[in-house]
Amino acid sequence: MKSTLPNLEHAKETFPLVEIVLEGNITFKDLIDTIDYQYNVPYTLVKADVEYFGKNNYGNILLQLNGAKEINETAFQFFRKNKIKNVIKGYV
Repeated sequence: MKSTLPNLEHAKETFPLVEIVLEGNITFKDLIDTIDYQYNVPYTLVKADVEYFGKNNYGNILLQLNGAKEINETAFQFFRKNKIKNVIKGYV
C-alpha cells in the first residue's frame, strides 16, 4: 500500500501565512497597494474581515506572502515601520 501523504522533502520553499490587524492606522486598500505595487511582494488574500468607519479600517486580514524570503521580509519591515500588528500563523 502506498502512502498518500505528500513528500515535503523536495518542497523548494514555504510561505508565511500572516494575520494582519487593522486598527485604523492604515486603510485596507493602502496596505494592499503598498505590499503589491511599492514592494512587489506577491500574495494571496486568504480572508479579510474589515469594517469601514469613515476613513478608518478595523479588522483582520489573512495573507499568504508568496515571495522569496528576502522579498517577504520587505513586507514585514513595512509592518514594523508603520506599527501594523501582524502574526505569522504558520507556513504553507
